[in-house]
Amino acid sequence: MRISLSLLLFLGVPAAWAADDPQVDYPTGFRNWKHIKSGVILKDHGDFGLIGGFRHVYANPKAAQGYT
Repeated sequence: MRISLSLLLFLGVPAAWAADDPQVDYPTGFRNWKHIKSGVILKDHGDFGLIGGFRHVYANPKAAQGYT
């Protein structure tokens, strides 16, 4: 019984995750954008609840000119 219940949960969860994936309209050429910086928003940061965790900043060619 334990094996079949575990298998059922294992097979059911990925399908549920896939059903809730939102469609994202990525900007044209985003794969060629320049990596600007990475950082971590920790629990003591005021915006942790909104944007906590790892943050990566990329810029398109025009925006990247402002960083160089």
